[in-house]
Amino acid sequence: MTELTAGLAAPLGAQYDGEGINFTLYSAHAERVELCLFDGQQREVRLPLPARSGDIWHGYLPGGKPGQRYGYRVYGPFDPANGQRFNPNKLALDPAARAVEGPVADHPHLHGGYEQPDPHDSAELMPKCVVVTNGTTGRTIARRHALGADGDLRSARARSDAAAPADTAGAARQLRRIGAPGG
Repeated sequence: MTELTAGLAAPLGAQYDGEGINFTLYSAHAERVELCLFDGQQREVRLPLPARSGDIWHGYLPGGKPGQRYGYRVYGPFDPANGQRFNPNKLALDPAARAVEGPVADHPHLHGGYEQPDPHDSAELMPKCVVVTNGTTGRTIARRHALGADGDLRSARARSDAAAPADTAGAARQLRRIGAPGG
């Protein structure tokens, strides 16, 4: 079975280096994180991220290639009163992923879990993150570039579209078009 090595704590997301893939995920309150790798038939292999540097969980997959589909299972406290709803039954997407593939299904197993953890596995119903090479652009928006430094849409909109890089201007227009909060 494939094992992960410690890898590097930066940058966030999945980075292919020509010999393998470094995976990193930020979570201040996670107690354990599993990297979930998916093949073309949606079979899942779970590998614990072996290292933690501060609030960054990380691991390196030797021999990993671009096109690898992945997600995470994140273990931690289930404390809704404090905004924590960790549930390893739910496949978590990488917020720093540069590409995502597959539809988002509207299914009862994706709803609930507000007051107690939902026991249903969501992996088959979720899109998957996809590892891309550094020169490839995905369909996702890197939050720090699409939104203002403090993460709100108003900051992004305050910048003129002409002064903003093309990807930021387009992201801000798309977020306004879909009615994102803060718009």
